[in-house]
Amino acid sequence: LDPFNPEFAQASTGSAQKGIQLAQAQPTTAKDTISVPSVPLDSLRVLANLLVTDSTDDYVMLLDHEQRFYYNDSKTLRRTHQVYLSRTAAGAQSISSASYAFGGYRETPRVLTARTISASGEIHDVKPEQFYISNEGSGQSDERVITWEFPQVDSGSMVEAIVQFEG
Repeated sequence: LDPFNPEFAQASTGSAQKGIQLAQAQPTTAKDTISVPSVPLDSLRVLANLLVTDSTDDYVMLLDHEQRFYYNDSKTLRRTHQVYLSRTAAGAQSISSASYAFGGYRETPRVLTARTISASGEIHDVKPEQFYISNEGSGQSDERVITWEFPQVDSGSMVEAIVQFEG
């Protein structure tokens, strides 16, 4: 069972604006396009259940993938893709929120995907107004954190987040 599909989803890095965007982006140029593996989530759920049958963990990380790109014009792109599976009610509570630190005024976050996939397969997207950016650093630091709550996370649910930082 191969949890990774060779097809790739395309997303734009060139059309970012300051602020948060839930993106269904179209590539603008070849330089602005990077690839992210398309992960069949049902395959991840089956794989997780096969691998952790004797585990007592409340939740399982199914995917943790990060890509970094550096361009000649000093711009950078960092993209993180994470998927968690809750196995118990306590696990659902543990994975019901997400937070990602970034370089405040040097980077712009774009949330490409933030959703809950219920045990029955229903998809519940995080709404853009649910994203919150806070200042985390000391007075000298410009580090900031983007956070949100995933909707309707129960035992057996998966949460998925793809977040891109451009700077």
